[in-house]
Amino acid sequence: MIVFLTGQIILPNNSSHISQTYTWLILPALILFFTSGKEVFRGHRVNTLAISTLCFIALYTLSFLWSDTDEDAGRFIKDGIYIALFIFSICALIRSDYWEFSRILEISAIIVSIGAAISLFNHFLVLDAPIGVRDYRISSMGDWGFGNLDNPIPAAIYYGSFSAILFVLFSSRESSELNSFIQLISLLIINTYVIFTWSRGPIIALFLSYFLSWVLIKNKKSTIALLTITISSSSLYFSDQITKSISDTIKKNQSNYATNEIKLISSGPSLTSSNTKLIGTLDELEDFLNETFNERGTIWLKTYKNSLEKFWFGHGAGAKFQIPYNQNRAIAFHAHNIYLQVFYEIGFFGLFLFALLICLLIRCLYSTKGNTNIKLAIALLCIGLFSYITDVSKIFTKPHIYWINFWLPIGIAIAIKMSLNASPLNFSRKNQ
Repeated sequence: MIVFLTGQIILPNNSSHISQTYTWLILPALILFFTSGKEVFRGHRVNTLAISTLCFIALYTLSFLWSDTDEDAGRFIKDGIYIALFIFSICALIRSDYWEFSRILEISAIIVSIGAAISLFNHFLVLDAPIGVRDYRISSMGDWGFGNLDNPIPAAIYYGSFSAILFVLFSSRESSELNSFIQLISLLIINTYVIFTWSRGPIIALFLSYFLSWVLIKNKKSTIALLTITISSSSLYFSDQITKSISDTIKKNQSNYATNEIKLISSGPSLTSSNTKLIGTLDELEDFLNETFNERGTIWLKTYKNSLEKFWFGHGAGAKFQIPYNQNRAIAFHAHNIYLQVFYEIGFFGLFLFALLICLLIRCLYSTKGNTNIKLAIALLCIGLFSYITDVSKIFTKPHIYWINFWLPIGIAIAIKMSLNASPLNFSRKNQ
């Protein structure tokens, strides 16, 4: 599990991450399923969350039958099996009581914080990157390939997930002063990294996760963590704004004519001006979404229109997707919204099942929110659900960092539900 969680940091590329996850997580889970599967599920009654999860995986897997994808059909079957085995491995780890699952997440988070520190060092001291908002967005540890997420948005989601993990662990667990100090410093390092990705959606999702975790825990340590993060993040943002304001003032004094010309250009007709009254409501909505969400409005509306062509069952898993946007200067290969992507690929029935799965997951998590692992799952899910609004291509894939914010919380929720009505498994350390 640690190899899967930290593979983007400790391994040189994505292919290594996937192959090592197969070797050290998926394969052992498969062997355990055939040798001790009955033990894992012993004393457990079937629950609706587990059934809904299997139904969603099955629908996504079978949808390749009506898809125009060029991918081999076996790929989707294997992806479904990988996800099921990943969830099974979480159930086995938590139910075995072999090692506290939150400790696995803590070790992974500290390793990721080291990667974040190296990335920040490379970003500002080696590359001498500017601090300005969105001027130079961080997404890698350097040219040697480790910790390279290719894009600041998935980088923010990935690192933000571990920042949320550390926030929960620092706030909810009793630990030594040294351990608490390490957790807090690691939390601040990763949070700083996320800020410098300047990815608005994941940053907002992360702070919503902080706030939700604070509401659930609400003790002295959680308040200290929230205040520390808020102050440090605000300092980073406003220091940049002050620097930018001074720079803009200098430029304005140097060239009043240029700034006036820019003002004239920027003060053109807006969505509320009389000229836009002639524009249809849909066009107004598209313009508003494009301005607010960085040209995603065109992608979302065209994805929605295309989804209506095959309303009930969608275009199928991995269906071809190409939507021109930004005045046809660019092409989107996914919906930049996981809910629309699900609707496009597996239709209304798939979207309904996806929504039902999320509702059941939230209900399950809320009903057992006193458990530390459940608090971790809530924090991760919060980042996922809000980040998925503006990005994330797919959640039905081979081992991927996007699993952390959806399939991992599902696995934790199912495992905790199973553990409530059953004793630890026989292969636990305590029973040896």
